[in-house]
Amino acid sequence: MLGQAKETKKHVFDHAIVTTFGKLDARDIEEIDGRPEQLVVMLMKHYGWSKTDSQEKADRLLARISK
Repeated sequence: MLGQAKETKKHVFDHAIVTTFGKLDARDIEEIDGRPEQLVVMLMKHYGWSKTDSQEKADRLLARISK
């Protein structure tokens, strides 16, 4: 039961990434693997944003999906 809830959260996280950050593809989502800190790395890589900006955008995404 707990594993299913974790998978659902990951699915929501993955979907939010895809719909929010169009430059990230399925391979990137697989590499992120549900880890917000890896999302920050990918945002820096694909968008050229600073670590601070990437962290803020990742935090906003997480806040939006955790409601």
